[in-house]
Amino acid sequence: MKFLAAFKRLIIFAGDWLLLWLAFLAAIFIRFHFRFDFLTYERGLLPFLLLFLVWIFVFVMNHFYEFESFLPFRKFVRYFLRAFIINGLLAVSWFYFLSFTNFTPKTILFICWGLSFVFLFFWRYLVSVFIRQLSPTRVALIESPIASEIKNHLDLHPALGYQAFLYQNLEEFKEKFIADKIKLFVFESKKENEELILELAQNGISLALMSNFYEEIFGRVKLDLINDEWFVNYFGFENWSYLFLKRLFDFLFALMLLTLTSPLALLVALAIKLTSPGPIFYRSLRLGQNLKPFQVYKFRTMIKEADKIGPALTLDNDKRITPLGRWLRKLHLDEWPQLINILAGELSVIGPRPVEVKLAETFNEKIKYYRLRHLVRPGVTGWAQLNYRYSASLEDEIKKLEYDLYYLKYRGFVLDFTIFIKSWRIPFDIKSH
Repeated sequence: MKFLAAFKRLIIFAGDWLLLWLAFLAAIFIRFHFRFDFLTYERGLLPFLLLFLVWIFVFVMNHFYEFESFLPFRKFVRYFLRAFIINGLLAVSWFYFLSFTNFTPKTILFICWGLSFVFLFFWRYLVSVFIRQLSPTRVALIESPIASEIKNHLDLHPALGYQAFLYQNLEEFKEKFIADKIKLFVFESKKENEELILELAQNGISLALMSNFYEEIFGRVKLDLINDEWFVNYFGFENWSYLFLKRLFDFLFALMLLTLTSPLALLVALAIKLTSPGPIFYRSLRLGQNLKPFQVYKFRTMIKEADKIGPALTLDNDKRITPLGRWLRKLHLDEWPQLINILAGELSVIGPRPVEVKLAETFNEKIKYYRLRHLVRPGVTGWAQLNYRYSASLEDEIKKLEYDLYYLKYRGFVLDFTIFIKSWRIPFDIKSH
């Protein structure tokens, strides 16, 4: 199932890449009055190659390769327009401010940008129509609250390629699964369905555990579906080569970013000092890996001694946040001092967000399996931060824990790279307090 989704994304990516180059070639052809100029092509080949790689990165930031963004179409149009406005600004910056070549196209660049817009818009429209026309995999679910949640999500996102059928019980499913042309049966327990599983296998129907299917559809672990088998399968060993390379990347990345962004950090520190009384930095005791507490550093975004006059959790429209602090949070610039924590080995670039010690103790008591998130080094950004807003309640923490457990289960180079790339869009997509 995941292979099919990856193959679809590869086809869409290949179409985007080919159409960008087609737009470039067509722009040269139009610019020289329907005559192709090979000298201009050779001069522009490398600059446009680098530009298109940046454009593809912007597409990734704007959900171009996630099926959930295809429908409703209005949602995709918003992402599409935002991506091309950004790409237009980047193109001008690249050729007229940052480029080290003497190739500074004007008409060609404008035509290429316009044709890319038209080509990719109609390409994506055709893809969305084609996805609607594809015969989806017909999925059988036995009625339950979780099954209903899955069905509602699949109904809202047909681009995922599934059509769900709910049955009241196993007896009804046995009577109708052949007539309904079911291709996939999702079940909760192997032991209760051993005979049925054998019968379905003989009829060529694929099988999936509810927990695994839920994780594929939602990108998070449903706490109600965790059992002893889940723990045995996914928490039995550590990949030491992965841990070593991850730590090496953390150290080098933090060192590089500290060096490059120090001037900006000094400006932020000065602005904090000039706009509100109190210290520049905010220190908080957080719970790290294996329940070890450490001090996390951030730029102060609240009024002085805010923790003494309000709740520990930050609320929506929290009046304790300063005007400057609201912008720092929105742009996530308040996180900059945590680079020091990364160098010290207390934080990773990617991992579950560290929680204040007092809050963590409360959550450990009230939320089942919450202690599991402390098995790995916490991070500045993570899977939960990418997929869910800031926590403002116990319910929010439960939802974020489900994303954190998904990260614990599937953590590795691929997922870390995905999170790292997509995290650059957090200031645009994730609502901050």
